[in-house]
Amino acid sequence: VHTLFDSIFTCHSFSEFNSLHERMKVTFSTRVLPSLPKKIYFGRSQVRSVAKQRMKDLEIYIQGLLKSPVFYCSMELRKFLTQTETDKEDEAFNKKIRKLQTS
Repeated sequence: VHTLFDSIFTCHSFSEFNSLHERMKVTFSTRVLPSLPKKIYFGRSQVRSVAKQRMKDLEIYIQGLLKSPVFYCSMELRKFLTQTETDKEDEAFNKKIRKLQTS
């Protein structure tokens, strides 16, 4: 995620994004949230292209949340975007980050 001041690298499954969206809807029931991209079902041959498109769509979703000061200050969103010490130490997580940085 690219913010005004820096970039944040975080890895979440689509279901985790969906859970965030549901929590934000409850917390901010009187506000209009950006639309969460639809879940895409795909075959094995399409994994890379679908993953790249999904990452772009989810980036747009998060950027939409970050544009609103109300959402930006939300503890739910801040927790979601915070990289934990476990994430930093997790070899698989770091491998994903390196891959994302080079593609």
